[in-house]
Amino acid sequence: MAFYDGLAPRYERIHQRWLRAGGGESIAALRGCLAAELRPGARVLDAGCGTGELARWAIEQEPLAHMTVLDAARRMLHRASTIPGCQVLGNLHRLPLPDAAFDIVICTWALETVDDPTRAVLELERVLAPGGLLCCCYCSEPRSPLVRLRTLLLRTTVTQVFKGRFLTCGIGETLGSGRVRVMPSRRGLSMFLCYRKLPGVSSSR
Repeated sequence: MAFYDGLAPRYERIHQRWLRAGGGESIAALRGCLAAELRPGARVLDAGCGTGELARWAIEQEPLAHMTVLDAARRMLHRASTIPGCQVLGNLHRLPLPDAAFDIVICTWALETVDDPTRAVLELERVLAPGGLLCCCYCSEPRSPLVRLRTLLLRTTVTQVFKGRFLTCGIGETLGSGRVRVMPSRRGLSMFLCYRKLPGVSSSR
């Protein structure tokens, strides 16, 4: 986490470049889904919140939502400290949060930075209440060999700057009972995952 602590002061500026290059479509899809779901009193978790840019946007859309932001990097979390709600220092592999505690869980550009993305997704599902919505954006490895070749320099730059990787695993397949929708961006560099946990279903993990 020392790397992300050092990156915190310039993270937002660098991150905007990634959104323009390959992540914009996915984050736009997530924001559209989130805007339709937010309501007064909704319990929202931004896991891997970074500097809190998305959480701030969500609070602007629905000021009466109950926001919790979580990150493993102290300086990232400090930059999110102005967001109304609760700040939690924690790791995606083992969230220090109770089961079924949130109506909405969002996780953007964090799954590709952890050692075990599958375990992280299962943790996100664990803290999601029955009937709740999980929305994730993450970097994805293009399926086309030609696209992989054309985007090699960009992908290498992203992995060097953010110390993550472009995921190839079917993350949505690890989720339990519920409805999963996965939407790749047109360039195939990013993915938006939307998961609705079935009402009355609690995680046994």
